[in-house]
Amino acid sequence: MTYSVQELESLLDDFRQNEIYTGWTGLDWFFQDFPDAVVGLDEIGTVQIVEHNSRRMIVSVTDPDGNVRYFQKNGYYSSYDGTDWDGGFFEVRPAEQVIVTKHVTTVYKKIDGGSSL
Repeated sequence: MTYSVQELESLLDDFRQNEIYTGWTGLDWFFQDFPDAVVGLDEIGTVQIVEHNSRRMIVSVTDPDGNVRYFQKNGYYSSYDGTDWDGGFFEVRPAEQVIVTKHVTTVYKKIDGGSSL
């Protein structure tokens, strides 16, 4: 896979300009409406959304040989305007992260020598 992040962004930009959805929010809406959509970009392979929320959009690009690269675009959500996307894509890779949560529960124990009713 010998394409740059800028080339990917340019190809996606061309794709979204040809769709009914425009802007990066439009690409976001395209993948919301068609979550399993795979977009073929002849120059580099197929693009599919992997993860999407109001803070980030991650897409995977699979070349004809089956090699996969992942790219992320950051954004933020505002209640009056929805998600706005900031900056360009940058390459990421999946990594497992273990998160341990601590639940605090109140437990009542009998007091030794306490009176009973």
